[in-house]
Amino acid sequence: MNVSAVQFAEPDFVSMVDAVLRETELHPSLLELELTETVLVRDFERSSRRLKRLRNAGATIAIDDFGTGYSSLSYLQRLPVDALKIDRCFVTELEDCRSRAPVLKGMIGSREIWGFAW
Repeated sequence: MNVSAVQFAEPDFVSMVDAVLRETELHPSLLELELTETVLVRDFERSSRRLKRLRNAGATIAIDDFGTGYSSLSYLQRLPVDALKIDRCFVTELEDCRSRAPVLKGMIGSREIWGFAW
């Protein structure tokens, strides 16, 4: 489920997700919340706390459209996320832009270290 910046900023967002899971009887592990890196770095500490609460509730967290924003990999490794979805524009035409290839190769090669789903 894609989560907008407005939704994620709601003070009771985590409680709302919890309530919907209870009401629908959906197993939390079947819920993957997708947020863009831009949403997460606006208020990094608050975002990190919320993501931890959501993961503790059983949901999985994915960073969507990675590579389009300005977050650093140091932020990324400190966020409790389960999946990293690299934006299509970042990987298209790699043969025409050799400067992107090493970065992408490094990110993909790091998946075993970070435990991300690819």
